[in-house]
Amino acid sequence: MTERHLRTAASILIAVLVGHAVAAASVSHGNGLVAGYRLRDSSGPSTVVPRIGNLLTRQGLVLPSGPGFDSLQAGNPSVLLDGNVYKMWYFGCNPSYSCEIGYATSGNGRNWTKQGIVLFPTLPEEAQLVAYPEVRKIGSTYQMWYDGFDGATHRILEASSPDGRNWTKHGVVLDAGPAGSPDSRGVTVPRVVFDGTYRMWYTTASVSPPSILLATSADGLVWTRRGVVLAAAPPGAFDSSGVQTGAVLRIGGSYGMVYDGISNASTERLFYAVSTDGVSWVRLGLALDGLPPSENLLSQPSVVALSNGSWAVYYVARAGVSDLQIYLAEGPSPLPAAGSSGGNAYVFIAIVLLIGGAAVATALFVFLLRSPRRIARP
Repeated sequence: MTERHLRTAASILIAVLVGHAVAAASVSHGNGLVAGYRLRDSSGPSTVVPRIGNLLTRQGLVLPSGPGFDSLQAGNPSVLLDGNVYKMWYFGCNPSYSCEIGYATSGNGRNWTKQGIVLFPTLPEEAQLVAYPEVRKIGSTYQMWYDGFDGATHRILEASSPDGRNWTKHGVVLDAGPAGSPDSRGVTVPRVVFDGTYRMWYTTASVSPPSILLATSADGLVWTRRGVVLAAAPPGAFDSSGVQTGAVLRIGGSYGMVYDGISNASTERLFYAVSTDGVSWVRLGLALDGLPPSENLLSQPSVVALSNGSWAVYYVARAGVSDLQIYLAEGPSPLPAAGSSGGNAYVFIAIVLLIGGAAVATALFVFLLRSPRRIARP
């Protein structure tokens, strides 16, 4: 099958079975928008579409814990490429589990210089800890959403800064939900995209299995809950024991997510999902598996879209229970880049997988990899 035939077949299958079309869109990095394609006219419930093989390649440890306020653990990176400087906000904890938010910078995204603590507990709602920061640059202002814990309830608070170092707190912006709601016991791990509307994906706190929820806002301060958007997968799936918020980017008119999927108490992996509206998500499958003994639990990813079309995924891994450190993996976007024919191959394989089963799809995938002249690899 030539590239032209494969693309034609994929286009026909897409038109008949999926009804999606692709269109290009514009770029902006600080607020979570990136260039690429989008799927139009998507409707109905999410469909599980497993991905064959890992797309991310490990680059290793980039921000170890300690010494200092993060001597026990360094976690939940929120990374922006701001001009020519990579900027990371993360939480650090000492052995007494006193946790604060730190800041680090890098010229290449791999070698980081810690700049110290930039946010620490001062409010009653965050008396126990501040953690899980998410930072976006909207215009010339940095906005941070973070988890505050008072010893009983996790809440999401907001702060703003002109430089990413000096922050003014604005208090609680998303409290625990009403009794009987999925997030009634608390909210945590916010991830935000601003595309004219603020959209926050967050995780239920102190609930098993955890789920990912959505809230929207006109100003980043007053939020309206939209409910659960991604829940644990059916039994037997790698993420059947729960899902936790990961990084979200807007890619054209669609949203791409790298999220934390839980298999059991000792195994967490990173997965891809996409959505046309931020509400109904399509699982694309595994993005990065564990690597014992140093990386048994993978979680808390943050994504930077690079100029070459690839994704830099910063994530947390640990060997035991408390030894969180920050690692980097890179790989192509899970969605096709402008001008690429490789995206059709993945869609074609996914459809074959749904229709013909894993054995047929795997055989096709291997055939395509061994025939580089027949189709451009993503």
